[in-house]
Amino acid sequence: VTQVLLQFHYVFQFSFTAILSSHFVLASPAYISNKRKLGFVELLLRHHFIEVINGEIDD
Repeated sequence: VTQVLLQFHYVFQFSFTAILSSHFVLASPAYISNKRKLGFVELLLRHHFIEVINGEIDD
C-alpha cells in the first residue's frame, strides 16, 4: 500500500509540474490568472487521477 501511495504522489508531482510548466510557457499572464482556466486544469488533473487509480486497480 505504501508503495502505491508513493507512486501516486510521484505521478501527481510530475503531472502537476508538467501541466503548470506547459501553461506558463504557452499562456499569457491573463490566461494564467483566469480562474475558469485554472478550474479546467483542476478538471484535467482529476481526470488523470481517475485514470491512474483505475490503472492501479487493473494491475
